Amino acid sequence: MKNKSIVIKYLSIFIALVVLYYITITIFYVPKLKRDNIAIATDNLSNIINILEYNLKSKPFDNSDKLDEYIKDVSTRLNVRITILNESGRVISDSDENPKFMDNHLDRPEIALSLKNGLGVSSRRSSTLNEDMLYIAKKITEEDKTIGFIRISSFLKNINKITLKYALNIMVFTLILAILSVVCILLIYFDFKKSIIKFSNVSKRVSEGEFNVKFDVDNNFESATLAHSFNSMTEKLRDIFEELSNEKEELRNIISNIKDGIAVIDKDGKISRVNDSFKKIVSHNNPENKYYWEILRERDFENILNDAASQIKFENIEMIINYRVYIVSVSYISRSKDTVVVFYDVTKINELDTIKKEYVSNLGHELNTPLTSINGYVETILEENDINLIKKYMLIVDKNVQRLISIVKDILILSKLDEKKYTLTDKIDLKTLIEDILPIFSIKLKNKNLDLEFRYESDLPQITGDSFKLEQLFINLIDNAVKYTEEGSISINIFKDNGSIVVEVADSGVGIPKSEFDKIFNRFYVVDKSRSREKGGAGLGLSIVKNIALDHNAKILVESETGKGSKFKAIFSAEDIK
Repeated sequence: MKNKSIVIKYLSIFIALVVLYYITITIFYVPKLKRDNIAIATDNLSNIINILEYNLKSKPFDNSDKLDEYIKDVSTRLNVRITILNESGRVISDSDENPKFMDNHLDRPEIALSLKNGLGVSSRRSSTLNEDMLYIAKKITEEDKTIGFIRISSFLKNINKITLKYALNIMVFTLILAILSVVCILLIYFDFKKSIIKFSNVSKRVSEGEFNVKFDVDNNFESATLAHSFNSMTEKLRDIFEELSNEKEELRNIISNIKDGIAVIDKDGKISRVNDSFKKIVSHNNPENKYYWEILRERDFENILNDAASQIKFENIEMIINYRVYIVSVSYISRSKDTVVVFYDVTKINELDTIKKEYVSNLGHELNTPLTSINGYVETILEENDINLIKKYMLIVDKNVQRLISIVKDILILSKLDEKKYTLTDKIDLKTLIEDILPIFSIKLKNKNLDLEFRYESDLPQITGDSFKLEQLFINLIDNAVKYTEEGSISINIFKDNGSIVVEVADSGVGIPKSEFDKIFNRFYVVDKSRSREKGGAGLGLSIVKNIALDHNAKILVESETGKGSKFKAIFSAEDIK
């Protein structure tokens, strides 16, 4: 039905154009054709008048009967009406009527025009014959004196017949042309319709994703051109579709693997798309097609979504979700009216910022305490005369200087560890390394009357690492054990455990509460600040231990109980054992 309506529509337009063409011809061309025929007839009648004028002047007629006879003879042969008038307008002779019964013609338009111009032409209805006539009159002069008029007239119906004949011919030709055109249009249409149906079927298959389908080429030039263009288009579409599919899949994988949480929220507030990181952030396996307030109930989040939809300028906000801190950034897509929300996890950054602030604060405090003490005692020494008190104060100053040196030394060690410019290429025997550093603590152990027990298994394999850094690790572990143990003993034990080598440093000192286990490896962190200042500790030793252990793929474990001592284990994995 739809195809038929299209055919009827275009045929109707064509027929309307044909009718319009015919009407245009009828209105503009036919009147012009009539005017042209009248002009031709006027020229012919002018020629006849000239001949009559010549004949009448060259052989004058003796009486009116001979003149009437001549006029009627010429009128019959030429099928025109001829009228001869004297200078006053009275009819002397007429080919169709008796002059005695005819009116004076001086007032006739053509006579009046000829009297003025020499030749007069008019088209009007004859009162005598009651017919539309074409009149042409000529003034006859002799020695510049008007002696009469010759008037010739012809029926306009003859000209109208010729004009009508032409109009009918045009109509017949137009009708024949219209019928032939309609037949040709229908033939072309039905031939083209076959190609269109074929093209439609192929296009439908392409729209369903069959990009390998081909449009068969036939002998028709237009169809062949269309087929080649269509086949070329489907090949390009297939390549583009494959490229877009690959890019889409790649983009999906990239978004899915981005650590930042990403969610797309539609104009109705439903979550339309998320990545895996977002699911982990909100602890929900299937947040799609749910309203965002079912997943995130934070008031600030709702506000920034509203601001984004209203295209109001807004700042990124900080949100806490499941005990982690996120910076939330929102982008509004005006075309789809979707909102893209990105969650940046800044928990570690905030923790690092806090650690940095604490680091600066603790460093300032740790440096300020001995420097204040040194400054005070130096001022006292400058005013003191008693040599014994001066020596006492100098010992205190020396103690604080050593503390400053220890702090600076530990800071430099940590700085070098952060740079990680060293390589782990040394073959290290842990038993020998620890034996070499034990003499460092002999005086401290003797002053505090502490026992040291060093045990190790035989045939211990070597490990790969940096011998200087490992010395720093064990020096700090043993130093902490000696520093915080007032009585009892300290034991060092090296043994193999499931392919790993374990170095265990245990003491019978003050111990560490379990609540502090996660903090003791932070820089400048001390469990008991008053005891730390008394012992000269700055809270950097275990941080150094942790950094060196991580660089050697080792683990540091702690076991402790308040008042009963502590035990630190450095476990070197089998990968580092040679």
